[in-house]
Amino acid sequence: MLGKKETTPADRMDTLIAPETHFRGKIISRGTLRIDGRVEGEISTEGDVVIGESGWVLAQIRARNILVAGKVKGNLMPAGRVEIATTASLEGNIQVELAQ
Repeated sequence: MLGKKETTPADRMDTLIAPETHFRGKIISRGTLRIDGRVEGEISTEGDVVIGESGWVLAQIRARNILVAGKVKGNLMPAGRVEIATTASLEGNIQVELAQ
């Protein structure tokens, strides 16, 4: 609807970077993003970011929540939470703001 801000359900994927895809650049999104391929650059979304087991990311990531099951080299800046699976490899910092 016009003028009404839509929210994205956490279980809905709006964008998928498939395993055979290599993206280089800046991703800006309002929805949820799943990465099973390779991304280099910067990721910023109001939704969640899910990095699958086959995902490889060299980027700074800003998102509502971030789930890492693949490889990430870069800083994570979640508004909410970060989940790191046992299959994950993370090289970088996690920057969070403390609630007052």
